[in-house]
Amino acid sequence: DGRYVEAARALDGVEVVQAERDLLGWVGARLGELAVAPVAFEADDVTVAGHESLAQEGVELLPTTGVIVGLRAIKDEPELAAVRRAARITDAAYARLAREQLVGRTEADVAWWLEQVLREEGAEALAFPPIVAAGRNAALPHHHPGGRRIGQGETVIVDAGAQAGGYCADC
Repeated sequence: DGRYVEAARALDGVEVVQAERDLLGWVGARLGELAVAPVAFEADDVTVAGHESLAQEGVELLPTTGVIVGLRAIKDEPELAAVRRAARITDAAYARLAREQLVGRTEADVAWWLEQVLREEGAEALAFPPIVAAGRNAALPHHHPGGRRIGQGETVIVDAGAQAGGYCADC
């Protein structure tokens, strides 16, 4: 991705090759020189057109499922540290939320406040837009916070998380 070329060049021991926008076509045209057949691909993620692009040089392709997901499931120590940091930031934001007066504030106001607090606590980004749902909205799992004011004695559902080191927390 051209947006990351300079950052990639700054890494030690990395050879940077910038591909064309049509990545599968670009890789497919060079697959014979880049890899030894058979070449595995994630069948759940490659379309028929993508498969045709990869197969253009006649290299044998082997469909697989879950290989990348399986590799990503195992975290090394720096990855675990990033996940833990994201969780600590999220926990700190929730601790602050527990001390806040919510009654009378809008869902959107609380969501915006939470976003700011997550960043103040050290989040590089949000894991996802915060959900704040009060009263009848609390029954909607993916509610978008709006102008509804939080009433006394209402259930308030909050779903938020921090991103740290490229990894996300969700609480």
